[in-house]
Parts: sequence; structure tokens; C-alpha cells
Amino acid sequence: MKLASQELFKLATTDSLTDSHNRRYFLEMANIELQRSARSGDDCSILMIDLDHFKSLNDNFGHQGGDLTLAQSAKTIKDSLRPYDIFGRIGGEEFAVLLPNTDLNSAFDIGQRIRSAIEEQTVDYLTHKIRITASIGAANSNENELSLELLMSRADKNLYRAKNQGRNKVVAESE
Repeated sequence: MKLASQELFKLATTDSLTDSHNRRYFLEMANIELQRSARSGDDCSILMIDLDHFKSLNDNFGHQGGDLTLAQSAKTIKDSLRPYDIFGRIGGEEFAVLLPNTDLNSAFDIGQRIRSAIEEQTVDYLTHKIRITASIGAANSNENELSLELLMSRADKNLYRAKNQGRNKVVAESE
């Protein structure tokens, strides 16, 4: 019975394609951590990560190639994180990472590590070698009253700044 309960929990909280937290569970866990950080006065940062030109990848290699690239990219991101960071697939080709006890400069460094690791990965699909890049936006909760929604919105603005500056970049501007 315990095993069945664990399996149901995993199904309810995990994105099956990428084996990452799903959006709902990520938001739940990130909210809890952000509230804890606010109580203790600790910095907390977030990264919004979007795989560049993903639609054209799907058009060129089909959804199987796209799915394989998503799964491998998620693993690459997870491998670049610390054990206590909270990672999830937000939707489509977009991921988010909540970084507890992390100022904006450190978040930028972690984002660069992730960006570089994604750029260096090669996804073997049939006879193809798929390469992809990512654009990343970062934001910080240095004002303790920040909600998760506002923090994600600020990181998302920086993500779009990265895309507008030519993609394959990390932007971590404070407002």
C-alpha cells in the first residue's frame, strides 16, 4: 500500500517526460521556500529558462526529437544544480529553478553554468546530432514582501531581454 501511495504521489507531482517537478508542485514547493526565506531574511533567487528556437527543432526533427531534447536538457539542468535547489518544468520548453540562499550575482553564475552546459550538450536522435541553446532570466527576492508570482514575472522579463539580445544569454537585471 505504501508503494502504491508513493507511486501516486510521484505521478501527481512529476512531469513524466522530463522527470522534473510539474508546474503545480514546483509552484507549491517554491512558495514554501520563498516564505521560509522571507521569515529568515535570506536571499532567494529564481531562474526562468527557455530553450531557444524549440519550435523549429520540433519542425525539423518531429516531436520525438523534441521530446528527447527536452528530457536531456532537463537532466543537464538538474545536474548543474545544488541538492536543495527547486527545479520544475513550467510548460512547453520552459523551466524554472528556485535558488534558496542565493543573491542575484550567484544566481547569474548558476544561470551561466546551466546555459553553458545546455550549449555543450549534444542530443543523439536517429542519425542526427541535435544542438540547442537556452535563454535565462534571473530575479532576486531582496525585498522580502515579494510574492512568487512577482518574482517569476521579473525573471520572465529578464528572460525576454535575453531573447531580444540574441538568445543563448543570461540576464539578471534588478528592477
